Amino acid sequence: MRVFSPSTKPSKALAWSQRAEKTHILHESRRSTICKFATVDGDTPNQLAQTSNPRQIMDMIRSRYDTLEYEEQEKEAGTASTWTRTQNYIFRKKRDLLSLCQVEEVLAFLEEEFGGNEQMIVKILQATPRILRKNTKTQLRPIVDFLRGLYGDDLFYEAINRNPDLLVTSGLGYDSFRNQDEDVEAFFTDRLALQTRSLQKLKQTTPFLFQLSKKKIEPVVLFLTSVFDDAGYKENESRRLVGKIITSSPHLLGLSVEANLQPTLDFLKKACGLDHFESAKVVKTFPGILGLSIKHNLSPTIDFVANVLSGRSIDDAACTSSGQKANESRKKELKKCVSKHPQLLALSISNLKMKVAFFDEIDQRSLARPDDPHPLRPSTQSLASRVVLSAPSTYSLSLHDNIMPKVGFLAETWGLKGEGLVSETDSELSKVRYHDGVYSTSKSCDICRGSLSQRLGEFPSILTLSLEGNIQPTVKFYKAAGYLGANEGQTVSPSTSILRARYIATSLYNTLLPRWDYLRQASRLPDGFEPPALHLLAAATDSKFCTDMSLDLNAYFAYRKEAIPRLKFSSQFEMW
Repeated sequence: MRVFSPSTKPSKALAWSQRAEKTHILHESRRSTICKFATVDGDTPNQLAQTSNPRQIMDMIRSRYDTLEYEEQEKEAGTASTWTRTQNYIFRKKRDLLSLCQVEEVLAFLEEEFGGNEQMIVKILQATPRILRKNTKTQLRPIVDFLRGLYGDDLFYEAINRNPDLLVTSGLGYDSFRNQDEDVEAFFTDRLALQTRSLQKLKQTTPFLFQLSKKKIEPVVLFLTSVFDDAGYKENESRRLVGKIITSSPHLLGLSVEANLQPTLDFLKKACGLDHFESAKVVKTFPGILGLSIKHNLSPTIDFVANVLSGRSIDDAACTSSGQKANESRKKELKKCVSKHPQLLALSISNLKMKVAFFDEIDQRSLARPDDPHPLRPSTQSLASRVVLSAPSTYSLSLHDNIMPKVGFLAETWGLKGEGLVSETDSELSKVRYHDGVYSTSKSCDICRGSLSQRLGEFPSILTLSLEGNIQPTVKFYKAAGYLGANEGQTVSPSTSILRARYIATSLYNTLLPRWDYLRQASRLPDGFEPPALHLLAAATDSKFCTDMSLDLNAYFAYRKEAIPRLKFSSQFEMW
């Protein structure tokens, strides 16, 4: 039998073409091996096939494969592997002893699938000895067929060589011998009206579903359907939503309604004050929330978010209320932020703590440097509380790669960047330290000088916008239009930085550019036109804008419908 060196890969075509011949020769050799052991011990081959003696099984495996050649090569290369794991596995499983017949069946299966590549087989046995207990028909065969269909023949061997555990991973292949997949597939088609494309996707991504029985799946489907039925959804809509949930979160079908799904939904309703409609909205938005642990995920996170919502940074004494009234208000706020972004409850406490610490540092810096010549009205809530209440999806963004660069750019735009400020690309900006139970953002929070906390707290949703796709282009427009009092490349001073966060969040292509371009064309003045007030351009309704600027509302609507695609995709942005 040929042994391939580590640096030589067997030809896939050759392996497949010679597999039948080699398999026949190998089976003849195995029967001789069994007879050899039977002769030594005085047992018949049939008696030995049923043996549960670990030593005999291990000796048979070792003698079956002549590994001396490449073991010495691996030893010289410093990568030698041993049979220690395999031996320990066989000898320690005393309650469920292996039979020689079972081991022989698995080895024959591996030899058939891997074309007599002993080195690959030895690697599988040494790295994943529990494969010896797998049923070749109902477990190994479906898994191998699935992997071949997933990777293709060329990549199949490489995938197994890199990770032999793929052959024993639960759920990789579904058992077609029990015909359960046909029952499950018919159930999905009849009850949920899933299309063929969706079923094929489920078979590729989560094939374990087709190993489940219909009795296991049906209660979960009925439970999810009842969630939307209780909220007043129509039957067809409920079925469509449940099908969508199964496609996006198929792992829910493996959970128990009584032990997992129903208790989790009841806990969310009670802890967040959700009614039937609100809880259905949460499940619709983030069905994975039903798979979270109450003890280890939901309860600690809800408590932490509730504490953040109750956090006060200014005039704590003036904001205190009776305990019952405060709890009721806190539950309403918690319901609001969970309804907006239920994914918040799936974040880790350490993740949330880092972001709360960053926002708290902004509060502290803003209080220490109250030198903004255009201060906003102080907020009694901390910035972290305002963000989690008004823009909870901010907490799902990366602190280092998303939130910090935005805050740094906005601080610079508002003229709040001090002399000692490090650039948002500086390595220090990405460091969040933990010391004595407190998270600190170090000197990177020099960006938090002045009333940055108040400006962000006025409209926290600005932190959910894209820096490159929304914020920077809009600020660039305001600079070009003269609203920042500085041209490109000039420094913006605090005295001219009147750009509020909500103005920066105004849609550039749907509001600012159409209004600005329409005014420019309507004025027809050779020297340009008088720009409208910033609040009128950015914040007024279309009706208010046209009335104050003496424009025809219907004519503006017709122009905007035609102009938006042109303005959005035009390459001549600078002319506006």
